[in-house]
Amino acid sequence: MKKYDYDYILILSGDQLYQMDFREMLDFHIENGGDLTIATIPVNAKDATGFGILKSDDEGNITSFYEKPDYDMLDGLQSEVSDENKRKGKEYLASMGIYIFTKTILKRCLMREPETILEKISFRVQSENTTY
Repeated sequence: MKKYDYDYILILSGDQLYQMDFREMLDFHIENGGDLTIATIPVNAKDATGFGILKSDDEGNITSFYEKPDYDMLDGLQSEVSDENKRKGKEYLASMGIYIFTKTILKRCLMREPETILEKISFRVQSENTTY
């Protein structure tokens, strides 16, 4: 991480194809002063059990994360979504496996636990920093 001059790190899941402008996500991350930004997609309750579900507050801050919750755990995990998504029953925010970290936060996490996988890092960052 010392070799290059950068402030942000984009991490993508390696088993997906993306049709997304990551610059928009980076702009959002910078404008909101995030330490970690996680891309999400609204899903319905049936599909929510197959994804990591993020709970957010009204301002988009991540407040909790549940890895593939059972159907009976979904009550209360709905997040603020568009009216269109509400009409479709898509009120759960599923992680898309797309992350933007501020370099200093990721570096700090890796120095504490070099073997840590991304999920553990995101949990720690989410609990200690500003996440969207």
